[in-house]
Amino acid sequence: MTERQPQTIDTLLAGLVPLDGTATDFGSLLVLLCLLDYVQPRVIIEVGTYNAHFAVAAARLCPDARVHTFDPIDHGWDKTLAHNVLFHQCDFHFVPEPFDFAFVDSGPPFVEARQEDGVRWRHWRMACANVSPGGLVVCHDTEGEWDHAADIAAQMNVAATLARMQ
Repeated sequence: MTERQPQTIDTLLAGLVPLDGTATDFGSLLVLLCLLDYVQPRVIIEVGTYNAHFAVAAARLCPDARVHTFDPIDHGWDKTLAHNVLFHQCDFHFVPEPFDFAFVDSGPPFVEARQEDGVRWRHWRMACANVSPGGLVVCHDTEGEWDHAADIAAQMNVAATLARMQ
């Protein structure tokens, strides 16, 4: 087991493009990282890689974990930033190994129209059906009018609004 060293958000995100408002927002990322630090999962799934802020920070915070991140589009992030991130350039249609933490942040509302309506709903259901007993599945952007947002929020055991205050 790797000896855990204190981390700062700057070291966890070093080498990545700055957060620019198009990806997971800073506050949500901090909450996710606090959950990861507490749980210390062995296998992490991310659905919707984009610029890989979550995947790389999770891999650095949990150095003994394997992080599988799925996105049909390679957005050009540096794959050498963390040794324990496995990028799957495809839709989340298979589970590479049992996992105990999943972050679903895929598809609409902010991506190209080529993804089908309900893609995040499908990803949410697949993650919930395959998470190990006692594991966590977290979904971003569960407010709004996009397809099935209310369904995901209704299924959550604990719902927290993680969004910038207007």
